[in-house]
Amino acid sequence: MLVTAAGAPVVGLEWDIGVLVGGLAMAGDLASSFLKRRLDMPPSSRASGLDQLPESLFPLLACRNLLSLTIADIGACVALFFIGEVVLSRVLYALRLRDRPY
Repeated sequence: MLVTAAGAPVVGLEWDIGVLVGGLAMAGDLASSFLKRRLDMPPSSRASGLDQLPESLFPLLACRNLLSLTIADIGACVALFFIGEVVLSRVLYALRLRDRPY
């Protein structure tokens, strides 16, 4: 949350929007972890979509009015986050910086 608060002014946003985005991204990550445990999935297991959607969707929905986001904007950002996370994970795995390619 501190990083997003500090980074928000760099991209022209208020620091409190950065805190909101960081906090809700963490809440989305916690929500997906909670759901994975309820589905009896092992820790660090792959759940495409469930691993990415809440983490990107929660902050976007919360900032919808603050940033004048449309449904199309939110959909595009969620899709970019999903694709970016999948690609970046594979690159980090290839560089041996991650234990798993997901």
